[in-house]
Amino acid sequence: MLTLTVPENKNPVGARGAPAGGDALPGGNVLTVATGASGQDFLVSRALWIGSGGNLRVLTEKGQDVLFKNVADGTMLPVRATRVYATNSTAADILALR
Repeated sequence: MLTLTVPENKNPVGARGAPAGGDALPGGNVLTVATGASGQDFLVSRALWIGSGGNLRVLTEKGQDVLFKNVADGTMLPVRATRVYATNSTAADILALR
């Protein structure tokens, strides 16, 4: 199980409403990821929430094709992904945090 630690900050909002501390804080936008025949592209995620576990194949921000095996239900996967593939992915109920 992975644990996401958010640093304590008494004023979590920085300039222009952006989170103080940058990428260390959770995402502001949440997208539902639907896996289909070819997968789904989206802007770079900060993390993926895996509601129903299984295998998860993603394309990272740097262009790596990665297969995460046996991801548990309710896992916050801290990966900067741009695509979730349907092929070889058995995980479901996936949310992309941006």
